[in-house]
Amino acid sequence: MVSTGRQPVPRSGPPYQRRPGRNTNSFREIGLHGRRCASGQSRQAVRVPVFRQSAAQSQVAHRRRGMPAKLSGRNNRQPRVYHARSSQGRVWICADIRTPLSRRRKSHSSVQTHRKKVAMKRALLFLIVCIASARAFDPAYPMYSEILSEYVCDAGVDYAALVQDAALDPVQKEFTSLTRQMYETLGREDRIAFFANLYNFYTLKLIAGHYPVKSIKEIDKPWAREIVPLFGDSVSLDHVEHQIMRKQFDKPRIHFALNCASLGCPALRDEPYVGNRLDAQLESAAKAFLTDTARNRIEGNTLVLSKILKWYGGDFKKKYGGYEEYVKKVLGITGKVKVRFLDYDWDLNDADSCD
Repeated sequence: MVSTGRQPVPRSGPPYQRRPGRNTNSFREIGLHGRRCASGQSRQAVRVPVFRQSAAQSQVAHRRRGMPAKLSGRNNRQPRVYHARSSQGRVWICADIRTPLSRRRKSHSSVQTHRKKVAMKRALLFLIVCIASARAFDPAYPMYSEILSEYVCDAGVDYAALVQDAALDPVQKEFTSLTRQMYETLGREDRIAFFANLYNFYTLKLIAGHYPVKSIKEIDKPWAREIVPLFGDSVSLDHVEHQIMRKQFDKPRIHFALNCASLGCPALRDEPYVGNRLDAQLESAAKAFLTDTARNRIEGNTLVLSKILKWYGGDFKKKYGGYEEYVKKVLGITGKVKVRFLDYDWDLNDADSCD
């Protein structure tokens, strides 16, 4: 009779019979047919309690029995070791019972190595994307510059030719290629230039998409439409002007750089704004707007000004002491003056031709 530890099991009995009152979950059928155990003796298939050794105990048992501590081959994994106790108290060690490869768990070190490799691959991919974005985004806006030089003139914008040539579509990538990560690397002046160009370009695109119109106000809610792609999202022209440019940069002269496709607006320049010349460009735009008698002029001791200065006069107070002081400085006026505002001209800044 062979014992399973605490209770004997008849050798002649069925090897797979469930015995009453026993927890069969603690048993495993170990087949020893034609297989040699570490003791050098073979046994028939019997049902025995299973005790799994620790890794350290397993290696000790292997060394004592003259067995290799690890398996050779591609898996190189320690085999499972079980004890089968007989009635005589002898221990048989059978070490060739192994877990299928798909169910084995990786060691902690291999998991950590895999995670490091994945992290390195992700970092490399991120670097490649950033380099590609840097190459794609050009703060000189060469394609946008060509559009402005060809379709913008002193009379306004040649929208008919712009629409006919479908010239705006290829230019979009100069703005959409700028990712948030790349934007964070730009200097303050480059950021302001980017948003000024972004606003003016998508104003052109809005008009081109609804042309022919006589005024931008014929378009339903033109400044509230989310037509401006920005860092994977879509925002409105109002958001670009009020939430970004006015709120983040506190640069009142930007009001002379933004064009709303109307005759009452500051004229659209025939070149893009760029960071390394932004201050000079804004000063030039402000002087051109304030000295344009169709939009601003002096009548005696009265300044007849555009309503832009009335709507956004508060933006000039902190830096210049008010819009009146700034206008007087640009125009070279001293002494007290009165102020009167012109009606705003919302007619489209459409030019018959810019040849």
